[in-house]
Amino acid sequence: MSRKMDWSLLVLIGAVLVALGTYLYNKQTSLNNKERYGNLKQGQDETKEKIVNESDWVVSSIKDAIANMDRDEPKVIASLRKKFPMGFVVLGHEDGVTSFKPYLADSDSIQVNAVWSEATMDVDKIQGQVTLMLPAITYKEGLSNISVGKLQMGPMPIKMPKPKRLSLIRTPGGALTVVAELLERNVNGDPVFAVGFEVAP
Repeated sequence: MSRKMDWSLLVLIGAVLVALGTYLYNKQTSLNNKERYGNLKQGQDETKEKIVNESDWVVSSIKDAIANMDRDEPKVIASLRKKFPMGFVVLGHEDGVTSFKPYLADSDSIQVNAVWSEATMDVDKIQGQVTLMLPAITYKEGLSNISVGKLQMGPMPIKMPKPKRLSLIRTPGGALTVVAELLERNVNGDPVFAVGFEVAP
């Protein structure tokens, strides 16, 4: 009878230990999952915060932002006018639509122009690349007008560390060069570029 009771006691103790072990295992698993989820959420929040910090344009519409740049971003426009005295265009892309706003040169003697409504941007956010399709360009220097056919710039990284340059034609003053420069991205990662022109020796 004593042996039988001892055996029952051992079985009971064993059951308690198994139950305790299962509880501790489940508790640790739950804590690990919470920690893992917390780290993942923290990483997502940091990524989101990083994108927000990279952009001063917390806007609902790229099109509206470009249309109102003279009012909202006068220092940016002034800097671009100084950098690209022959003219430039601001291009943006959102929901498959390319928006634009051209800025002609202040001087009539040297100027670059195009039918900017024909410009398009192909944005691949998954690959982090963008391709700019530019219309035919007319370069005016004095009494001379030079035409350059349609251009493709890219694919190139959306987050370009420095402006992308493409030499077009030789002019008396040097090589006419088109320059694409990333200005900003909105909170969704939609890019806004300035495309300007310069004559390099």
